[in-house]
Amino acid sequence: MRNGVSWNRRAAAFLALTVTMLVVTGSGAGAAGISTYNAQASANTLSLSVQLPMLSALSGVLSNLQLQNGIQERVSFSSATADVTGTKSAGTALSQVLFGNLLANTPVAQTAVNGAHDAQQQMAAVDLPSAAQPLVHIGIGQASSASHTVGNAVYTTSKSTLIGVKVDLRPVLNMQQIQQLLAPVTNVLDGTSSNPAQGVIPQLDQALATLSQTLKAQGINTTLSVPQISSFLDKPLLDIGIIESISDTHPDGAARTAKGITHLANVDILGGFIHIDAINIESFASIDGTAQGAQSSAVQRIVGLHVGGNVVDLNAGSLNVLGHVIALPTNVKDMLNLTVDALGLKVILAPAPQRELSATHARSAASSLHVELAPGVAGNRLFSIALDGPAAVADVRGGNVLGVKEIRIPTTGMNDTTMWMVGAMLLGLGLAGRKFVLSK
Repeated sequence: MRNGVSWNRRAAAFLALTVTMLVVTGSGAGAAGISTYNAQASANTLSLSVQLPMLSALSGVLSNLQLQNGIQERVSFSSATADVTGTKSAGTALSQVLFGNLLANTPVAQTAVNGAHDAQQQMAAVDLPSAAQPLVHIGIGQASSASHTVGNAVYTTSKSTLIGVKVDLRPVLNMQQIQQLLAPVTNVLDGTSSNPAQGVIPQLDQALATLSQTLKAQGINTTLSVPQISSFLDKPLLDIGIIESISDTHPDGAARTAKGITHLANVDILGGFIHIDAINIESFASIDGTAQGAQSSAVQRIVGLHVGGNVVDLNAGSLNVLGHVIALPTNVKDMLNLTVDALGLKVILAPAPQRELSATHARSAASSLHVELAPGVAGNRLFSIALDGPAAVADVRGGNVLGVKEIRIPTTGMNDTTMWMVGAMLLGLGLAGRKFVLSK
């Protein structure tokens, strides 16, 4: 005892005041880091454009297929959004394997959820526009979406997967028609049947054979060559093994995160004249209310880009042979440029990923490449295929963020007016209780 007041009474007084203060200020003594936020993730694996201006004049096929303007498709994409404002929480997820002008009256795998539930859909293999003339073949596709809310935490995810996409002229044109269609290009590149040696590619092959001998003398044992264009005419214009996109947003402790992932594998253009082993794009963003806790990252991976069977850097005018970068002789470079021009070939790698980072906002965006093939001579393009490779975006932004904006104190669930009225009464009772406990 001290001054007639026991330690038990002092402890009781302290406890009474502490409990009263906790009730007044609400449950949880710590400040909420992020009570308002928006997280968005999106992943787009492939944008495909096929224009066939000469095909209609050749056989009227485009008119029959109702594709006079060619093919415009967004192939396999997903998105996920979490939105929390005050006491309101919402989550939206969307996934779809195809979107474009091929889809008229055609069922595709698509899911969309808004609220707390899951959806999943499977698509069997399908030929478009029709099984009778399948200019485009779509393999098995699957789309799934999920959205769940727990308090002010929103979990959203979506995924779309597609196995086997093929664009092929052979079902609508016989081999003779294809040869006729591409004759202006093959005559220049492969040479004519009466004078094949005048073709650009036979001459290029001769020059590459000489270069191969030079490399072997330097200990680099390889054979360089460029196949003739006619060797690809009995193969699809475009063939893709697997396409996948994933979008996800979720809380991770105090952090709010968003992630977009796209994956593309085994891509062959013009029967493999252009080949890509794999493209992987990932974007990630996260904030937890502190500058040091914010994260933003993006990854671009393009593995195995081959042109004519060789790993080529067209912009630098070089070959990458078994890990050795070989500068091309002037005559080889000139003939390669003629080949590239006649094929209308463009391979443009994407710029470096974009990143933004602060305590209130984290964002990353990454893309991969643009590939274009438009065979023709003198500017007269017979057809074109354009691919915009995978891209992904992740974006998270918060409203009330620790150390940046005012933090709303957690409450008991009562509105502000009621809380402060009841709180004042409880505080008065707590002080009265303390006075009584401390009195002798």
